[in-house]
Amino acid sequence: MRRVKTFAAGLLTSMLLLSACSAEKSSNEAEKKGKAEKITIAQSSSSLLFTPIYVAQEKGFFKEEGLDVEVTIAGGSTNVLSAVVGGGAEVGATGLSVVMDVNSKGQDVQAFASLINQYASNVVIRKDVAQKLGVTEDSSIDEKIMALKGLSIGITQPGGGSDRLVRHLLKGQNLNPDKDATIVPLGKAEAVLPAFKNNQIQAFVFSSPTTEQAITSYDGMLFINLSKGEMKELDGFTHSTLLTKKDFIKKKNLYKQN
Repeated sequence: MRRVKTFAAGLLTSMLLLSACSAEKSSNEAEKKGKAEKITIAQSSSSLLFTPIYVAQEKGFFKEEGLDVEVTIAGGSTNVLSAVVGGGAEVGATGLSVVMDVNSKGQDVQAFASLINQYASNVVIRKDVAQKLGVTEDSSIDEKIMALKGLSIGITQPGGGSDRLVRHLLKGQNLNPDKDATIVPLGKAEAVLPAFKNNQIQAFVFSSPTTEQAITSYDGMLFINLSKGEMKELDGFTHSTLLTKKDFIKKKNLYKQN
């Protein structure tokens, strides 16, 4: 809990406080005026990948630092970036790989805090489909990925982290993601389980608790467990981060605070 509070009161305060050049000055002024500074965080999905944000909200850490934080669910990484770049949110919470991609395309967006230091989106498959294909949880990674050929695979949205993972897996086995599988964008987590239950998708990429819900209630199988490092090249890869625009950081002199 101490680490979570340190995260909220340290990184979040230093990077998000808007009212002055000094975090200490801003917090004191907010306290004197009895007015919290409004911050919107655009979060890509409802997921345990963003647990530090949930804890900071529930424990009142934001409020202690003079922040009135509203979290909105954007339904995918590209929507998060659109919200931040377009001014609909001061901060985004999403995958690091997406931030790296937009920076390479000239967008001045910066990841400034790590939420999860492990790639933690997993692949779930329907048990009946796995049995038909002759694969199990103990099958090799190569066998599991090849079993995805021809399936409808649920993701959040095109260009998002789940889409990138599916394409990475398929391309690693010399499969064409646009021809050898059907990638189905479903947006928010609430749409994944009904589609899985009704066999509109036979597999999906998502994180906890959606993966566990599919396994316990909808006859799913945890097929590729990235959160436990089953894919060695992604083991230890920073997954979810907080991001904002670089000019926002410069405008608030936040570089000088750290």
